[in-house]
Amino acid sequence: MVRIGIAAAAALLLLVGTGIAPAADSRVDIAVEAMADGNGLAVSGSATVPDGAWIVFAARRLAPPLRRVRGAARASGGHYAGSLDISGWPAGTVAVDAHFQVLLPGDLRQPPEVIARYGANGERMTGPSVVEGGGGFRAAIASTGAELR
Repeated sequence: MVRIGIAAAAALLLLVGTGIAPAADSRVDIAVEAMADGNGLAVSGSATVPDGAWIVFAARRLAPPLRRVRGAARASGGHYAGSLDISGWPAGTVAVDAHFQVLLPGDLRQPPEVIARYGANGERMTGPSVVEGGGGFRAAIASTGAELR
């Protein structure tokens, strides 16, 4: 009986020590703000992701002429910030969104610790801003708007 108790305790310690992330570590909350500043659109916000994780953001015009521009910034201390070139865009409303996702566009790659925490497709990601796409792909998304004058 004592051997079984010791074996069970040892197994529990091994599991705890393997780096299995508790559910709270896979929760992602994200927020975004945007403000036009001359020919640029300042995009910033908060994200409960590890330092060094990429946040992808984009702005798009909701009326003709339709335009879209995308950028990315690394998170640090729970925040991220970057800017988008909107020179030549006419006045009006633009929609701005920010995404935290494991699979990234272009040549961007999330750090290995981000992939280990959230899964190769973000399948372990949880939280109210997390949406699921095809094939089990998940992303945390926040949206806002900005007025260009």
